[in-house]
Amino acid sequence: MHAWPRQEHYRYFGELDDPYFGITAKADFTSCYMQSKQDGASFFLYSLHKILRAANAIDEFRYRVEDGNIVLYDLIGASPTIGREDGSFGFGVFEYHEDRLMMSVSVELNHGLADGYHVAQFFRLLNML
Repeated sequence: MHAWPRQEHYRYFGELDDPYFGITAKADFTSCYMQSKQDGASFFLYSLHKILRAANAIDEFRYRVEDGNIVLYDLIGASPTIGREDGSFGFGVFEYHEDRLMMSVSVELNHGLADGYHVAQFFRLLNML
């Protein structure tokens, strides 16, 4: 960890009770929507795949803290809340696979692991996909 460029940030934000920050921003999903309709597929799944492609392209989105150690995952997935017809909610778990498909977009990250710069990278890439 001594060679990691975010070491100072990690230590500083690690002292806080809540080192996380979040942002919600608009992202253009027009082409994603059009493609899902053309394919007769779920826009939800297409948009989730697009989000996971962008998140997995940025190392800082794949960092996790486990037992006090910084771990960089090869791939990360998602587990969104999904509404049921009866008005209750369930949780979906979607693993990311580059070759398969397994909106405003909200991001919450540990500030010790990532900054607004990395969130900007994510949204820039998300809008390019």
